[in-house]
Amino acid sequence: MVELNDIKNKLKRQELFGKIKHEKNKERHKLRKQREKEELDNPELRAKRLKENVPNTIENMRVKDESIDWEKNNVVVSDPKDVKAKKEEEEDDDKILKLKKLLNKLMNL
Repeated sequence: MVELNDIKNKLKRQELFGKIKHEKNKERHKLRKQREKEELDNPELRAKRLKENVPNTIENMRVKDESIDWEKNNVVVSDPKDVKAKKEEEEDDDKILKLKKLLNKLMNL
């Protein structure tokens, strides 16, 4: 196949580019129609495709800050350091509870 960069005549190059673009567009639409027919027969395929094809937006890539209460329109609840310390305490409490449950199970054996 001839490369577009090798064609010196601008009109011929534009014409060839238009043909290539038209062929790609036809192929894309053909695949889209085929996918649509398959999804009409099996709606689970469409649900799966839509579930997997979620665009990366600024909002869904955002890392939430625990010091902000998002339900109250971005009102700062507390200092981020306090939130982190509280979270660590909760994790420690969970570990202690798990150890106590394990100890009780061992004692009951």
